[in-house]
Amino acid sequence: MYQVSDDLQRFHRKYAGSVEWRLTKSGIEVEGSGIERTTGEPTTVRKIWEAHHDAINLYAGKYEVPVELIVATICTETQGNASAVREEPGYTSDDATPHRVSPGIMQTLISTARTSLAAHGVSASTINRAWLLHAENSINAGTSCIADRKAHTGYDPVLVGAAYNAGDVIQNTSTSNRWRVRQFPIGSSEHCDRFVKWFNDFWAVLDTHPIRPVLSFYEYFHQSATVFPVSIGGDVNLTPESLTRYYQHTEVEHLGGYFPLGANTVWHGGVHLHVPAGTLVAACADGEVVAARLSEQEGKAIGHYGSHNFVLVKHEVTGEVLNLAAAKCSGTKYRAFKVVAPALYLRPSPGIPAQDQGPSPLGILKNGDTVGIVDVTMQVVGDNTWMKVKVKTSTTASLIGKVGYIAIGNQVEKIYDAPEQIFEPAAKKVYYSLYMHLNNEPLDAKNARLQQVAWVQTDHFKVVSKNLNLRATPNGEPVLATLATGDVLAPVDDTLATAGGIEWMHAKVVAAADASQLGKVGYSARSSKYVAPTKMPDQAALDAFKAGKVVKLSKKVRAGDGLWPSGQYGSVGYRTGLLHWEIFSEENLLPKFQVAEDDDDDFTMDCAAILSMVEQKPWFDTDILDSSELAHFYRDNKEAAKLRRWACKFASEWGVNLDSAISNMKGRWWTRGLKDRMKPYVWWPDAAAANVPLPPSPKVWHYNPIAFLEMVGAFTVKSASQSADNPGECPLKTYTGSNLSGKVVTVDVQFLAAMGKIHDYAVARGVTINVTDSFREAGQTVSGAIVTPATNSNHLSGHAIDMNVVHNGVNYNSTALKKSNLSNLPAAVRGFIQDIRDDNGLRWGGDFATEDPVHIDDHLNANMTVWTERYNACQAARAAGLG
Repeated sequence: MYQVSDDLQRFHRKYAGSVEWRLTKSGIEVEGSGIERTTGEPTTVRKIWEAHHDAINLYAGKYEVPVELIVATICTETQGNASAVREEPGYTSDDATPHRVSPGIMQTLISTARTSLAAHGVSASTINRAWLLHAENSINAGTSCIADRKAHTGYDPVLVGAAYNAGDVIQNTSTSNRWRVRQFPIGSSEHCDRFVKWFNDFWAVLDTHPIRPVLSFYEYFHQSATVFPVSIGGDVNLTPESLTRYYQHTEVEHLGGYFPLGANTVWHGGVHLHVPAGTLVAACADGEVVAARLSEQEGKAIGHYGSHNFVLVKHEVTGEVLNLAAAKCSGTKYRAFKVVAPALYLRPSPGIPAQDQGPSPLGILKNGDTVGIVDVTMQVVGDNTWMKVKVKTSTTASLIGKVGYIAIGNQVEKIYDAPEQIFEPAAKKVYYSLYMHLNNEPLDAKNARLQQVAWVQTDHFKVVSKNLNLRATPNGEPVLATLATGDVLAPVDDTLATAGGIEWMHAKVVAAADASQLGKVGYSARSSKYVAPTKMPDQAALDAFKAGKVVKLSKKVRAGDGLWPSGQYGSVGYRTGLLHWEIFSEENLLPKFQVAEDDDDDFTMDCAAILSMVEQKPWFDTDILDSSELAHFYRDNKEAAKLRRWACKFASEWGVNLDSAISNMKGRWWTRGLKDRMKPYVWWPDAAAANVPLPPSPKVWHYNPIAFLEMVGAFTVKSASQSADNPGECPLKTYTGSNLSGKVVTVDVQFLAAMGKIHDYAVARGVTINVTDSFREAGQTVSGAIVTPATNSNHLSGHAIDMNVVHNGVNYNSTALKKSNLSNLPAAVRGFIQDIRDDNGLRWGGDFATEDPVHIDDHLNANMTVWTERYNACQAARAAGLG
């Protein structure tokens, strides 16, 4: 999943005079024309995806390029014709003019392909017309070229299309070019027009296609906060259809691996997911990788029963979510919604009418408003699902009691009947997800499959200039190495030095076209003129796994992030691609489930209530269940579905006392040599010895992981963008929007959400915010100030803006916006100011004791501890020349 920046999700443009566009759940939306598509069925993109998805996914993962950019490029360049060749004016021969001929499905110039792939170990002598006419090679070269320009395009789809066509992002002022970005034919917008349509066609295909992308914008917009770790032929998000599919897969379609029963009446703490070895396994929820064993050597990774490599992720869930899950388990219904979007229209009928057509909205609901359900019938109109509701509470008093329709997507959350307060709502509870039988991957940063594993990636820098000197000292002699475009540096430490007016970093060469440069350590210029940030696997982290030991870790991951490729399970001769997935916790987090507690130290399932559910063979009715009896039970007995909602406490098979367990297995299994065969899989004692944060005892509560997500995932929300919590990232951000004018809006990253609400109110009212000031450096003289700037002003912490309001070409300034004059303002301007005043998270300066009617902030300085923290972060960033 590719993390989509907030900037790409807002209407924006690169150059003045251009149309604006943004990335949405439906694709690239162009202001004024919406989601543009080609005519008819999207057969071209579907054929390309089905024919070349292996290569597209491979190189998307290797170069960290969203697949949509590759597919749209292929469509725009050749519509999938792998034999296409374009010879430019001045071409004489491939040898004499390789910069004038573009062979292959992605139409990369031979010279460009050679330059781009040199950093990835592909010899220039290998790359010729015949080589590029192989579709996989052309996709390799084309994707590498897209990645090379990331520093200039930011993977903004429109800019990627233009740069691929014209060589870089270059302004073109022709009024016939609506994007104002150079492309061929010069002065036209034809290339980007086609690129956008193919991009949107591909998203329409991804809505239903069983072949899924390894890295995409699409997954970001369509992913829930909890997901299944692998795809078994469809969506990994939690939907009624996917839940049914996963239960069918683990209970009916495959033998064994059931929850919570194993053959010979032993406990089984998870489920088996049958996928080919090498399938990327993803985190099922946001969390922290706390332990892993990932040896590459077969002798250290593979035992009698297949791979014993694993990854363990620790998660947190609030008591509030668990109370809601308990209410859902008990059958509690929801009868209302709370608005979580900044603004949401209440409409007289379902659907969004075309501009200037149809009835006007009844009003605008705001964040925190609640509505009751009038009619449970859902109506799908356009891209939204609608329900008839009645406003229960609202910050706009005139809306209370009104009946209308709202779209019920991510803009609202369900309100259930008051759940029983089993857990303290604010309490943080811990659970773990385990992914067992992972592949023994080569522990090499060049391993393409590891490019997809989020938590082993670290910050690197790719050379973007023609050459770059690595020096012994900042800006000093001697020069240790001269690096070429595409070579990669890894920071050795956090040391940054300034010399010669340039910032320098202490770095090591980890990838280079000239192998003799590898491993050299020195100082490199860190300016974007010379290097661009990128992510690569950290070789030092990979080396830690080579010993085959359990390694303690602390690596943050998000739901859907790649953890590791899956491996194999089973005895020799019966081995198959398989993932064991389980969820456990120290405390019972689903107390409304049926409960079984087994206090002894062995594997044996001693719960009579569960055992009695399984129908046994009439001539062999004992407490020992064989595999055929279990298969019949899970496949044919409706009682089996009830076991999904059992919480079972027993000794984990990964931490069980083998001597005790095996002694109780005698008579059930052939136990000679069993301890030696099982010991490599018992990782818990080694993890505890490594101080991995585990429950104090391996006797833990186990849940069917599918059912756990079904209960808890329904109430888990997506984490905020990681950038907001990343102390290494510049806190000062630029906010752009369709209804902003004036000065550039620079604010603290933690004020972006508030800025988004301010902008949404302007859009809803049809006014433009003419910004006159935002973040302010300490000691800065404020020209034209209408009040004396405060020493603890929210401008200094990046949490305020000053503005005028523009409506119908008239600019309303500080005089016009005074509180005493509000009644004389146009309704749209007056409504915008009132929206700010009604928002509990915002303040309008007109309400201050010393009136400041052009000011809007979030009252951050009500808490001076927090204000000081953000002040220091933002001022330090500006002092360093950032933001």
